[in-house]
Amino acid sequence: MKTPVKPTPEFLEARIRAFDEDPETAPAERALTDLFHRYPLNDAIEPILLKVAALNAFYATNVYAVLKVSRHIFDLRIDPYIAKGDLEIVNRIADFTIKGKRRRIFSFATKYCSWHFPERYPMFDSYVAQLLYAYSRLDHFSRVTWNDMRTYQRFVELVEEFRSYYRLLDFSFKQIDKFLWHYGLELYGGD
Repeated sequence: MKTPVKPTPEFLEARIRAFDEDPETAPAERALTDLFHRYPLNDAIEPILLKVAALNAFYATNVYAVLKVSRHIFDLRIDPYIAKGDLEIVNRIADFTIKGKRRRIFSFATKYCSWHFPERYPMFDSYVAQLLYAYSRLDHFSRVTWNDMRTYQRFVELVEEFRSYYRLLDFSFKQIDKFLWHYGLELYGGD
């Protein structure tokens, strides 16, 4: 595993700016921002379907049953949970059954909630997880295992510990997401 650079505020600002200016990520971010602003609620299947399809396409979350996942979200009536920042709703969205098989669409669920309430729901992604794990091993700011990060409550705590340890409290979860994903992709994304 590659050793990451210590995350100073200046380093984060540079990486966030690189994310925001990246021709691969910037148009998708603008499109998703517009989509989630136009359809902030989850009280009808059609806007949910648009949001699920767009997130799945832009983030490659491997949701193969887009309509069924949309119905699952609709049936959960998630808006009151999202509004109060209830972390358990991520797990309820993530636990999905199709054709009698249980699937865990965890990364997708974190992203779906984050786009509704980015100040409360950080996004889980394999690059994010790899980078957080590398930082925790480097500076021992947290005792974390790979399995810990697949529990959303623990993942949120880890992101908060990361922010606190490195004195990055002025950065929002959304900014931290951008940094961790973009820098994680650079370090661990291959070619």
